[in-house]
Amino acid sequence: MNTATSDSGEQRRDPLTIAYLAMGAQNVLDHQGGIPDELSEQFGGEMGFISEIIGHAPMLDAKGFEAEDRLTQVFPYEVAQPFGERMAHALIDGEKIDPAALADSLINRACG
Repeated sequence: MNTATSDSGEQRRDPLTIAYLAMGAQNVLDHQGGIPDELSEQFGGEMGFISEIIGHAPMLDAKGFEAEDRLTQVFPYEVAQPFGERMAHALIDGEKIDPAALADSLINRACG
């Protein structure tokens, strides 16, 4: 996991985290036959919907970095992609979930 920080101390998003978040979200959209019309309007289309999900990448990477020495699974496969899928389902279903709690749950599962 690339956990570099910017000159301002802000954590950068790992490109693999972003890619796997987007893949997870896209898997859900593909399975559902695309983005529902009301969500398309709300998020300004599919790209806005995906952007909403990948916006969680810095938090997910920070939590992953904290658990890096305990991870026994591959972070993008076992944490980022399922996170993207779960967040996509939540947005589509209008379900309120705590992204940090979801991240913790997935990371704990990936720690064996």
